[in-house]
Amino acid sequence: MSVLPERNVSFFEECYYQRNVTDFYSNFFVSATYDNRKGKDFKRILAKSLRNLILKHPILYTNVYKNEKINRLVLRPVESINFKDLVEFEEHETLFDHPNSLNGHVMQEIIHSKFKYGNLDEPLWKLKVINNETLIFYCDHILFDGTSGANFHEKLLHEFNDVSKAEDETEAKKVLENNDIKLFDLEDDAQYVKPLQESIYGAMCKTDIKFIAGNLYSQYAPAWLQKIPEKLYEYFFPSPIEQSKENSLTPTGSLYENTNYLARKGAFTHDFKIVNIPPDRLSKLLKITRSNEVSLTALIMYVSLIALKNLTKDQDTITKFPISLRGKEDLGKYDTTFGLFIKSGELVLPPLTNKPSPTTTDKVDWKVVKLINDKLKEVLVDDDNFKSIAMQRLFNDTKFFVKQLNKPLSSTLEISNLGFKSFKDIDETAADFMITDMLFSQSIGALGSNFSLDVISTKLGGMNIVLTTIPELREEYAYSIDLFEKLIIELENNA
Repeated sequence: MSVLPERNVSFFEECYYQRNVTDFYSNFFVSATYDNRKGKDFKRILAKSLRNLILKHPILYTNVYKNEKINRLVLRPVESINFKDLVEFEEHETLFDHPNSLNGHVMQEIIHSKFKYGNLDEPLWKLKVINNETLIFYCDHILFDGTSGANFHEKLLHEFNDVSKAEDETEAKKVLENNDIKLFDLEDDAQYVKPLQESIYGAMCKTDIKFIAGNLYSQYAPAWLQKIPEKLYEYFFPSPIEQSKENSLTPTGSLYENTNYLARKGAFTHDFKIVNIPPDRLSKLLKITRSNEVSLTALIMYVSLIALKNLTKDQDTITKFPISLRGKEDLGKYDTTFGLFIKSGELVLPPLTNKPSPTTTDKVDWKVVKLINDKLKEVLVDDDNFKSIAMQRLFNDTKFFVKQLNKPLSSTLEISNLGFKSFKDIDETAADFMITDMLFSQSIGALGSNFSLDVISTKLGGMNIVLTTIPELREEYAYSIDLFEKLIIELENNA
């Protein structure tokens, strides 16, 4: 092609770029287990399906390059993608070391992988196939968010079934022996090549000086100074109803920080553990949360804080969670299948030291869960979504990331919930392929949390919660992880 379609990397994407080049983060993955109902050659169906999917979505044949003429990072198509370079096949007795622990070899290999920017023959994602049934999609965060990973499997499942249904009897019996297959060639596939859509982190994210000043004040001004306007407001505008401490979640002002582990580069070795809630029990638990008008995420947060209280004691904790922006009306013109459509949310919550361990759903303090749920809602519907994202313009250089080294991790807990994946537009009774289970997890990195929970649910596999921490904190967090698992299992058994 004489002129390659390209666009500038947005300031928000550049944050992710800088985070990776400074070795503060590696990647995330979303895996899916495929039920091959007709026993067809998985490798052959996968190769055909991948080519179809790649040609439909420019982001899947894109990498980051430096445009020397304008001295900017740009997104541009790669020259080629080969099946043998993109997909790795492995055989393992099981994907798990034991029922509740991901295979350490597989997971560490993935989390330690870094994608090479400027590579002409590889995009910013790869696949690892375990036992010709579990397909692990792992990728660079600069172009993909967690929902993109889940969407990849949904789109691939459609391609699997379309390819399988279109085959005649002779094709259906073929076995792919050679992995040296071109999935994409920039010259040969020029007719399919399309420009990558603009990032949402552009025109929508205007810098608001007043908003930025207010945030910087709240983060860096001394506590005594911040209390002055609060007291003045309370004096001139007294609340007609004084909220009791029992019915509030007011932070104490003393923040828990784990100083036993300080942020460092390249810290990508993690401990993983899985807690599974089977479909029937998940259904019961969801029914109970709905009857109490709360989300399951709020309940998981509540259980997490109780599991951590032996560490946090009487101090507040910061819980971070990504927020999907896909539901915003402003995004109507965008294809939100793949890309970055997120912002970061956080809650500072007081200790739950006076709350007993909820071994049954009737022992859950639903008032507290409701308060957590209300606080989550406030952040989710925040009209300042794009204003807060625009603040990232202040923190997208290498110096900002280096300054975070040798400090405690920025939060105690992070919860990322990709939600329930139903694949409802696929006829389950007629499908040749169906997804039976999914997992989601990611690198903690140098800006992450001491303890993270990555959640995804499916109709056939139920809910999988991947608990992740850093080996140096293994002993310290062992009790909390075991307690969390015990409480979730007891809640689901007694739902």
